[in-house]
Amino acid sequence: MTGVRRLNRQVIIRGSVAALLSSSAATTAYAQQAPAPPPAAPAPTTVAEPVAAPDTAPPTAPPDDPKKDKGPDRVQPDASGINLSTLETKNLSLLYFDPVQTYLTPYIARALENALAAHEKRFGWKPWDRTTV
Repeated sequence: MTGVRRLNRQVIIRGSVAALLSSSAATTAYAQQAPAPPPAAPAPTTVAEPVAAPDTAPPTAPPDDPKKDKGPDRVQPDASGINLSTLETKNLSLLYFDPVQTYLTPYIARALENALAAHEKRFGWKPWDRTTV
């Protein structure tokens, strides 16, 4: 007999929970609240730009004296100040520091020439100018 009472009690509890959840009171209690409305847009800003005077001539500067525009008295032979060596091939100009990087130059030149040959073979592309590395 206790088994029937437990079964009846579970049916009653489940029925009341289902009735509570399907009622309008439960749906409004568990419903999400509406978000707050967005703030009002700020008033547009108006900028008044000054109006330039029409057709005014720019101020004229006095002519330069040709004696002052001679240029520098002495120019250094190499203005860069960096002592670089070069290796040139058909498609490459390689700049490097001699003797520190000399051992790398044949490998770099060969790698670039091989890459350009592969691009020409695969894509039909030739560089229009010598590449400087």
